[in-house]
Amino acid sequence: MPHNIQVIAAGLGHSFFDFIKIYCRDESSGHSINRVAHRLCSLMRKMGVKTVVVEDLEPTYIEVEAEFLALRTFFETSLGTLEIQANRLTFISEELDSHDVSRIPELDDDKFLGSAILINFKNPDNDLWHTYIFNAIVATPKIINHKKYGTLPLLNYYPHIYKNFKRQVYINEFVVHDYKITGSFFCQQNSVTSVCAHAALCMTLNNHSLLNIDLVTPEQINKTIGIDHQKIRFLHNKKGLKKDEVDSVLGKYGLYITYKSFLGEEIREYHDYIYKYIESRCPVLLTFSTDKGIDHVVPILGHTLNSDTWKPEAELIYSKVGGRLSYFKSSSAYVDNFIIHDDNFGMYYCLPIHSLAGAIFELAGDTAFKAVYATAVVPFGVITPPREAEWTSVLVAITILEKLQEKGTELDSWSKSFLSSINAEPPRPIITRTLLVEKRSYVMSIEGEDFLGNSFTSEEKEMLTNYLPDKFWLTEMTLPDLYTANKNKIIDFFYPCDLPPSIDPAVDIDNRWIQIRLPGSLRINKIDATFPMTVKSHFPIFRLYSEQEYLDW
Repeated sequence: MPHNIQVIAAGLGHSFFDFIKIYCRDESSGHSINRVAHRLCSLMRKMGVKTVVVEDLEPTYIEVEAEFLALRTFFETSLGTLEIQANRLTFISEELDSHDVSRIPELDDDKFLGSAILINFKNPDNDLWHTYIFNAIVATPKIINHKKYGTLPLLNYYPHIYKNFKRQVYINEFVVHDYKITGSFFCQQNSVTSVCAHAALCMTLNNHSLLNIDLVTPEQINKTIGIDHQKIRFLHNKKGLKKDEVDSVLGKYGLYITYKSFLGEEIREYHDYIYKYIESRCPVLLTFSTDKGIDHVVPILGHTLNSDTWKPEAELIYSKVGGRLSYFKSSSAYVDNFIIHDDNFGMYYCLPIHSLAGAIFELAGDTAFKAVYATAVVPFGVITPPREAEWTSVLVAITILEKLQEKGTELDSWSKSFLSSINAEPPRPIITRTLLVEKRSYVMSIEGEDFLGNSFTSEEKEMLTNYLPDKFWLTEMTLPDLYTANKNKIIDFFYPCDLPPSIDPAVDIDNRWIQIRLPGSLRINKIDATFPMTVKSHFPIFRLYSEQEYLDW
């Protein structure tokens, strides 16, 4: 049970540097700088923290009991008694003092910015203290209590992997307060009984929106793969988890894995592969190389967007391009960072997408700091590559519109703009955005109006969804200005997600796609029929239902 409950002032004028030296024994001993603790406290400072409640946790406390036992098993087998302690830190945006602790149950949940369990142990092998965050729930970063604007989301900041977590804080030994934080789970390896893959797996599983489970711990992962900390020790005999061990852990929770290796190929566009899954709220683990000869893995939680980026349009004019297919640019071209957790540095960091790009040239010794492979966690049965859906959408859209034009059919103004963009000299790109969509979510997304105020009739909504499976790849096609300024699309293209990758696209292209919605019409491939639609102008892009608020520019 938690005890020795302290209420510590943490507003402006109260140093987190001093706070860290008290509770992070590795830093107070002068052994190292605890980067993760500093990152956590920096985020709390940015979000306006005023108070930290600190609790001492007993070794038998349910959240840390298995972790304490694992560390003792590892060290005490050969090296004697282990010094170990744990604290829970609760960060609050309300100013409290030690006499106000009884006010905590009166606080709204949004006053709780973070909850973290910090563990310190003294390694008997070298007599050095090691400090790590065993687990933490940190609210999605936002601007809180701005003097003029109040609480605001961060601009063009899109977290996709998050949940609503239940947490608690003790008021005294008899009274506990339960609350919720909408945010993301974070944890660190302890480098003894867990490695970076443990941390990445725990973060992936615990943040997965489809899993309604208790928090997964490194020890539960070790139990799954047969690690006992006596015969098999990460510190001595293993560098980390193998790919098949990672897959077995994810498989235990009924999750399907799709894997992409970037070895032996040019990987400038590795981010495009990742983006399509993250935009679909499918967690992705990114593995990259280091100069230590050991790969590191981080979970990706979301992305940021730069709607003013110059490259997608400029490179068609200033660089050598291929045929017309190169005029189609994925919306990933506007992504400038992935939002990640890194157990070596902390939570909610922005990883610039080009920082890990570039081919790995092993013969030249240029192998460090490059993307190596990505593991996407998808719903069971999703096996069709999203890139196949996207390229098919491009070919089908061009073919249909050009055939209509050849027949003398009068095209609507937006279909004309679509074709004129790729036929112009110099050309302008068409933007494609592909994501995994559930039928029920798509039904919700077509409730809006197009730019001219037109909406789908009930009969049209039924026609739009009659031939859709429960899940599918949706590719939206639009013009750069409509995407960046209006967040609107011209065309919807629907593609199966449960078919094996196409062996011969030239043969399969006409048989695999489901339907395409053009301005003013819907063409259903299976029955080879076209139906009129009321929506004739550009329409809002698909947005997944979310508890988060976004601030677009």
